[in-house]
Amino acid sequence: MLNKNLFAVKMEELLVLFPNWNIEFDAKNMRVWYNQFSDLTDNEFKRMIDTYVKNEQYPPTVGSLRKYIVKEFDSSKDNPTLQQVEKWKREAAKVPESTKLEFREKMKELIKEKSNAQ
Repeated sequence: MLNKNLFAVKMEELLVLFPNWNIEFDAKNMRVWYNQFSDLTDNEFKRMIDTYVKNEQYPPTVGSLRKYIVKEFDSSKDNPTLQQVEKWKREAAKVPESTKLEFREKMKELIKEKSNAQ
């Protein structure tokens, strides 16, 4: 959920950077605008505003700002392959360091043996 203080700071930034933006940010308007972006994370909102400012010359609308949303990727729910990798990492964390070290040494020996056999 979007931090309200961050929202206010970035909206003030828009007011400064787009001096012809004819909007009054009273409590009612702030609430209406905030509700349009409350689904974003802080990083998504910051990135959206910053990208808009760098690319647009006209004062923003909700729709024109939302075109610049880049959703943060959550590997735990969006990608089954990355979910599996995370599962493997958790399982690997349970393996004792001594076992990992022994495996690495045997792997090095095997690689050396196979590279000398050619």
